[in-house]
Amino acid sequence: MKEIGLASIEGSDSTTPFHYLVRRWDAIISPKILTMIIKNEPNIVNALGHNSETPLHHACLKNCEESISFLLTHKADINKRSKNGETCLSFAIRAGYKGVIKLLLEHGADADSYKVAYRLSMELGMHDIQNMVEESQQSLKIRSNTLKDYKKGLINRSNGKNKGWKKVWLVLNGQNLKSYQSELEIDTVLYEIQLKDIETITTEEQPNNPFSFIVSTKDGYKTIFSTDDKLSMAKWILAIDGLKTRCFNSCINQFLKKVLLHSVYKESYKGGFIKSSFDEEWMYSSDGILECSESSWNKGGASNNMTYLWDGQQLVPQNGSHSFGWGRFNGFIFEWRVGDFCLDKTTQKTKEYYWEEIEREYITEDIQQCWKWTRHFLTLKHGVGEWIVEGEVPEPVVFFLSLLRYSRLAESEKLKQQSQITSPDINNNVNNNNNNNNNNINENSSNNNENSSNNNNENSNDINSSNNDIENNIKNSCSSNNNNNNHNENILNNNIDKINHSIDKMNIHDSVSICSNNNSTTCEIKEA
Repeated sequence: MKEIGLASIEGSDSTTPFHYLVRRWDAIISPKILTMIIKNEPNIVNALGHNSETPLHHACLKNCEESISFLLTHKADINKRSKNGETCLSFAIRAGYKGVIKLLLEHGADADSYKVAYRLSMELGMHDIQNMVEESQQSLKIRSNTLKDYKKGLINRSNGKNKGWKKVWLVLNGQNLKSYQSELEIDTVLYEIQLKDIETITTEEQPNNPFSFIVSTKDGYKTIFSTDDKLSMAKWILAIDGLKTRCFNSCINQFLKKVLLHSVYKESYKGGFIKSSFDEEWMYSSDGILECSESSWNKGGASNNMTYLWDGQQLVPQNGSHSFGWGRFNGFIFEWRVGDFCLDKTTQKTKEYYWEEIEREYITEDIQQCWKWTRHFLTLKHGVGEWIVEGEVPEPVVFFLSLLRYSRLAESEKLKQQSQITSPDINNNVNNNNNNNNNNINENSSNNNENSSNNNNENSNDINSSNNDIENNIKNSCSSNNNNNNHNENILNNNIDKINHSIDKMNIHDSVSICSNNNSTTCEIKEA
């Protein structure tokens, strides 16, 4: 024990031997030695060394997943920050250790750690890690009550090779998978598997038990379960996988997962009709074709050309069909996306739900949009709205119609808002045009009036000028006439004087009268 106590002695930089031991991991020796040290001094697992770095920081820097898993199971603080504010997650992201990042995300981190990790991965251009962080953060919002039972029932569990089978009561919640003696005897847990420790789930036929599956954990241990039929086996596998990841990641081979989803949610359905209280009617056929046969919102024949295809996993629009988006399902989570289905990375997620097995409900953050199954009805838990099924239609298909309707209403509202935004602009343009026209008219009228006034003034000036010229001409003419008359009068007077002189000479006593009238002169000679 004395030698074990040496592991906690701090060096000059505060680093302990325990920090070095977790960095030099040995699969055989390290678990034994570290367990003894932690048992002697439990707090050493979070001891602060150089720059306030914990042993978990050191393990992350060395990319040692076994050491990290060991420390996390012994209550190492995943959110502890170094002197520089670095978390274990940020260390792993900077180094690009994807396995370590996934391991840390599975064990949970606080909101600040997620924000730093997301920002850091975005700055470094690590888009795959960025998506990993985003999905993990989103998964924490899904079914946050991890202790709540999700699925339970009788199942067969193998006692070991050639040791037979035992029927147990299996209960799955958000943290673990527990088996009990029976439904009534749940005080004693026979066996428990932590979901975070599950590495893979595979199927494998066992003697006399064709519907068997194997749950393998990180410590290399395998637990074999079997069910009475293929459908039950598929539902158990999908439920365990869904609650472990709580996103579209999986610990199941993708081909196997597709086969399981197809067998549960498409294979045995003959088809039928889905009618809603929203005046919609859809027809589903056994080959997975979903067609809109009637709708009150049909505008421009859009609904008459709306056909979707279902394969048990995805509901996508047929080529050339009118579309309001597409949906995908992994047995636990539902997503509705808008955008081109062929370009998955460019699509936008608009709705996300998870399937609550026991209550038979579709749950989302908005409680006003949660749905619940009754016998033949899918109905809103709060408010008015329902879908009625006649015939055999997969339940996920019926629920996807609700998500399609939400997408249609959102698109309609968006177009309405755009119309409202555009209308004032049009009115403003019309008013501006009218104002411009009025201004142009007024300007033209003003210019015309101005021109008319100028023309009138010019004409008036011309007339006045002309009148002045005429007046001057008249005055000049009159002046000239007066001068002429004066000259003529002088000449006439001289002539009269000459005549009188001649008469005097002739001694003719005549009476002479001379009359003058402007330009004419009349003489009368009368005998005396």
